[in-house]
Amino acid sequence: MNIEKYEQMTDEEIGESTHQIENEWKAAKQAYKQAENEEQRKAILAKYPNFRPGYLPKTIGRRTLVALQQYLQAGIDLAEDRYVERHKELLLRCPDAPELAFHVARMSGGVWPEAETCIATSSQWSMMYALHVKGERFEEAENTIRTSEYCWSRYTSHFGFGGDLTE
Repeated sequence: MNIEKYEQMTDEEIGESTHQIENEWKAAKQAYKQAENEEQRKAILAKYPNFRPGYLPKTIGRRTLVALQQYLQAGIDLAEDRYVERHKELLLRCPDAPELAFHVARMSGGVWPEAETCIATSSQWSMMYALHVKGERFEEAENTIRTSEYCWSRYTSHFGFGGDLTE
């Protein structure tokens, strides 16, 4: 992955690229679903070379997450802190940053305080972060979690207090 290329992009360019990739992926997925035979499916895969059935779109954020994941899973004892930090900084600039930050924290095995403000912008990923990473309430994000009845109910049930959205 060419992180230098992505680091030079503005946040707006990263957002535009992400939305373009996601839109193309949605079109490819829809066309693939509507294909009536193997020949049509092959033609769709040729038209959309970045589409793979059953896989998420390869946005800048997801490419960065995969690169970081592979690096961390390699168990490199001589891990360059700057490599990891550069990837984390780039992830936080992506439109899907709350989800990506959750995954980074989870695979790193602990909280990521620098990303909590970002994570707290998403009810789903705040709830997931509290349940699966922090293991305790994520009070800074509770107003956001409250915006989703499902997330708030699951969150409050897990931490043992009422699920009334008005609490």
